[in-house]
Amino acid sequence: MASPAPLPAHIADLPESGKKGLSLPALPPRLLAAGVLVVAGLVSVLIAWGQTRHLENPAAQIPYLASGGLIGVGLMAVGAALLGGAAGGSPATAAPPDDVVARIDRMAENIDWLADTVEQIAAHLNRVAATETEPLDAAARLRS
Repeated sequence: MASPAPLPAHIADLPESGKKGLSLPALPPRLLAAGVLVVAGLVSVLIAWGQTRHLENPAAQIPYLASGGLIGVGLMAVGAALLGGAAGGSPATAAPPDDVVARIDRMAENIDWLADTVEQIAAHLNRVAATETEPLDAAARLRS
């Protein structure tokens, strides 16, 4: 029998190169639990849907919805929450860069200017409305 071909150099240097079979990297327990919960929730929702898809009476669907659907959604929500916090790092507490602060200050100034402009327009429209004695109808406006 011929011996197996030697591994290429870029594969022979990997730590898994001498092992037979499939080896998965070790996952953190929190990440593993989150993945299992999301998959279990999805399976629960799919089973509930599979049992209710042929039922036309909504009252007959409620037990399946309560047992499979809501529990499945709950499992997926808990799994997603675990996945969202799976990084385990602390939140960033660094101050934003100076250019970001300057842009935010400019935006605040623009918003203040816009608010002043809107107030001036509203005051002008109120003065115009107060000076009119009788409202003009649309036809009179078009004729003038």
